[in-house]
Amino acid sequence: MTSSRFATEFNFNVGGHMTAGRQGQKIDRIVIHHNASTADVIPGVWQTRQASAHYQVTPNAVRQCVDENNTAWHAGNWAMNLRSIGIEHLNSTGAPSWQVSPKTIERSAQLVADICNRYGITIDREHIIKHSEVPRATSCPGGLDIDKLVARARELAGQTELPS
Repeated sequence: MTSSRFATEFNFNVGGHMTAGRQGQKIDRIVIHHNASTADVIPGVWQTRQASAHYQVTPNAVRQCVDENNTAWHAGNWAMNLRSIGIEHLNSTGAPSWQVSPKTIERSAQLVADICNRYGITIDREHIIKHSEVPRATSCPGGLDIDKLVARARELAGQTELPS
């Protein structure tokens, strides 16, 4: 099993909504999502919905739901699913702003930095993307400030300058 050292909980019961392995694809992206809920409903919702993610981050926990060696069904795009780690975030406010708490962002930045360091992924906006940036119509990840998340992950990883 491959897991982040920042994972605090493990719940691999995603209703079978994942695929074993990665069909030889190298992990080179992280896709950022939000739960579209202020209630901690993940991974329960994945029991009835054909979706999953590798991690869910809350203010108090980092829950691993799919082994990193396997393909989570998170991006709505099979090619992106095969090459990425999907991270869900619990919202601190509801619609229309769908904000994510600073504690959740901090936990996520630690997770992102760890994943990027382990896989040799550059911590930038080309490699850490919003779900809405995957070819598909969605507004996910809501009000999550991905630029702030990426900047904090870079700081935690000791990357002070973007690669040229």
